[in-house]
Amino acid sequence: MVVLGQVTEKFRDAVKVMAERQHIPVDQFNHKERKDEVANQIRQQRGLVTFMRAVAQTHPVTGHEWAKRQLEKKGIAYQALDNGFLSCAEPNRLQEICDSLGPEQIERLFRKWLKCIPLP
Repeated sequence: MVVLGQVTEKFRDAVKVMAERQHIPVDQFNHKERKDEVANQIRQQRGLVTFMRAVAQTHPVTGHEWAKRQLEKKGIAYQALDNGFLSCAEPNRLQEICDSLGPEQIERLFRKWLKCIPLP
């Protein structure tokens, strides 16, 4: 068990270093805190929440966030809502972008993050 504990500690430390380097907020849960309620509050404020033991890290990686990034890359103006769009200068192009989100794009995003995060 000592070896497994050492691996866990090294992994936890590596994730903390990576989060600091990438400016990713890390929130510690308090003892007996309802983690799902806290995670939902964080998700509403900042986007997707991923967990590592008692640590919640947030990354805005939802479908509409992905679409916003694509619009920004193409220089297309839009007004965002918390979970969608209020308006877009090119609504047909926005629909094409949304329709293009599929397994390949999700896999690419997953592989990108996999390269960034430390693995035990």
